[in-house]
Amino acid sequence: MPEADVNHNGAAAPDSRWPDFASLLPSAIDPQTTVVMRHAPQETRLKRALPTLAAEYPVQFDAYQSIQGERVARDLRRARHLASFIGHKPRHALFVGIFEVGTAQRVTREEWHARPGVRAILDLGCPDWEVGSTLFELTPTNHLAAWQGKLAVQWPKPEIRWWRWAAQSQMPITAIHEEAALTQAVPQWDELNLSLEELRAMPSRLREALAQWRAIYYIYDVTTRRGYVGSAYGAQNLRRRWEDYPRNGHGGNKLLKAALEEGSTKAEDLRFTILQRLSPDLDSDDVIRLENSWMERLHTRAPSGFNASFRHAS
Repeated sequence: MPEADVNHNGAAAPDSRWPDFASLLPSAIDPQTTVVMRHAPQETRLKRALPTLAAEYPVQFDAYQSIQGERVARDLRRARHLASFIGHKPRHALFVGIFEVGTAQRVTREEWHARPGVRAILDLGCPDWEVGSTLFELTPTNHLAAWQGKLAVQWPKPEIRWWRWAAQSQMPITAIHEEAALTQAVPQWDELNLSLEELRAMPSRLREALAQWRAIYYIYDVTTRRGYVGSAYGAQNLRRRWEDYPRNGHGGNKLLKAALEEGSTKAEDLRFTILQRLSPDLDSDDVIRLENSWMERLHTRAPSGFNASFRHAS
């Protein structure tokens, strides 16, 4: 493959020697027996999380793309390979990988729900599949693996046709990024507004940033409108605290645990934000003072919130 020139945006311009995606396929991958898919879910949380699932959570990504309705299944049953893309912007697609298509079987909803990764994508908003959908065994290959998240193509019209045969599709290469673009840059701390499932599927870059951030954080129940103020200033800082919640839903907070167990609060209704970033050398007494100040200002002490009526360890 020819070396690409990288422009000032960190992406290579298309090269006339390989004008479209099919020209990149190695000899072992026949375009005549390869289906290309552009995954572009409409559900907001799933759409936001899907690139990270593709890059870092292969079990959840497989759970998403391996189940197909009958129209898609008719073509995929005849395919030997699947070239998978994510629709990162209108009429464009970002390359995920090439998968070998194996066995296909009809499954019930209950059988699908029991598979690894399915509960996670359902909690991210993935629609539940109808009875009798087809489950495919999709095995990742090493073909073009170095281009995962870097190769961008233009998706042919009409955009609504999100699966096609590679041999029948013109997919011009629009860019080759210097760094993989599946995992987005870390947001500003005051832009974070994450659900519990988004905490489970955090990009590694964000986890690394949270490990550096001491903070006062806020958990809000969007249904009951109750909140909880906590602080993070120990080992691994906010990363340690926020990784506790996906494990059990409550992170050790007694009032939140009781609300979840009795059903007055649902885990999917919780949102996690940062109220204030703190200096890494701030004394723990000052952290606790700020934490209590936020509790008072946001009225999160029981019974109006999930904080105890007295100060206890966060």
